[in-house]
Amino acid sequence: MSFYRNFENKEDVIKQHLAKLIKEWGEDFENKGDPDIVKSLFSHYYKHKELFILLYNSGLDHLSLQNILDVCGPLTEHDNLTAYTRSWFCHGLYGWIHEWFKRGMSETPEQMSKIISDSKPNI
Repeated sequence: MSFYRNFENKEDVIKQHLAKLIKEWGEDFENKGDPDIVKSLFSHYYKHKELFILLYNSGLDHLSLQNILDVCGPLTEHDNLTAYTRSWFCHGLYGWIHEWFKRGMSETPEQMSKIISDSKPNI
């Protein structure tokens, strides 16, 4: 019973844990002053590879997208251009991350950073 006093459902537990992890990453990123946010973020996911692969395989990877949106997504008080830009950024970043999860996170964060920086859409 105490579980449901603190959480509405099991997904809320996961959301809270992901929020804690991304907060720790943000603090670490700020303290290091590393200019490569992409490599740093992919390192965060790589560090917790088992968790994120498990979420993906369990059909719960949408919680990773929600976590990204919670951190840097659009807010109601943003003007339209800012909201659209933030939404585009979050969903684009998640697209890369999602595909990386799907493919088993076989590349290192450094490789992912290089792939992204070297990429040109080939659709």
